Amino acid sequence: MKKKTPATFGDRLINFHLPDAWHKLEQWQLRYVCYIMTRFDPVTAKTYIFVRLLGITVLRKQEDGWVCSVRNGWKKVRFFVHSWQVQSFLHMLDFIERPGDMPFCLWRIGRFRSVDARLHDVPFKEYVSIENYYQGFLRTRDNALLRSMAILLYVDRKGRHPRRFNPSEEELLSVFLWIASVKNHFTKCFPYLFRPPEQLEGEVFNMLELVNAEIRALTGGDITKEREVLQMDCWRALTELNEKAREAQELQQRYGCK
Repeated sequence: MKKKTPATFGDRLINFHLPDAWHKLEQWQLRYVCYIMTRFDPVTAKTYIFVRLLGITVLRKQEDGWVCSVRNGWKKVRFFVHSWQVQSFLHMLDFIERPGDMPFCLWRIGRFRSVDARLHDVPFKEYVSIENYYQGFLRTRDNALLRSMAILLYVDRKGRHPRRFNPSEEELLSVFLWIASVKNHFTKCFPYLFRPPEQLEGEVFNMLELVNAEIRALTGGDITKEREVLQMDCWRALTELNEKAREAQELQQRYGCK
């Protein structure tokens, strides 16, 4: 049976409820949205999503709208939806055109489960690799980099990363959107370390130099601590880096130091 977001029925009224943010999507909804997004332009995709998530059947087109039906238990209820009402619903789905700011992901791909959506307990070394793959994908649009990200983001029941992993196109899109949402989330959690995307537009980074600088900051220049730092929970590492960035900013503001 097809899943859908159920409508509620009142006195001659049908009330529909659509998710209005990525993290509010159920797992089957997230998978379907990513599937449709890989195949259609945003407007067409939102139309498919609107109909599918609400379980609507379009019966026929009329001049100013559509005659549709929706199930109410074992019965089908017919109703008319105006064009302006459809546009209003589609605008509720505008969130699919940009990454979210609350981390979300597919909990399972095949027999593998996701790590924590916010990357808690992910080693700093793996976080750095994920960031490298993400930046590389932004430059090249090479899906192989998304697969490499997915390998680090999913584990088997023993906590081991897959050796062979071939996610579908929509699953790869979900991986990209996941990390994009994590990065947006990090701008709020670590405001001195990460800046919002709009402030970074046009800037070019040397990722190797940036990573080396972060490792030096965490080790204090002591090379014997590098392995320990790389195995550190990335949240602990980023918290420390954020604090160092805050201290550096305060010094610069107070003394004009760079």
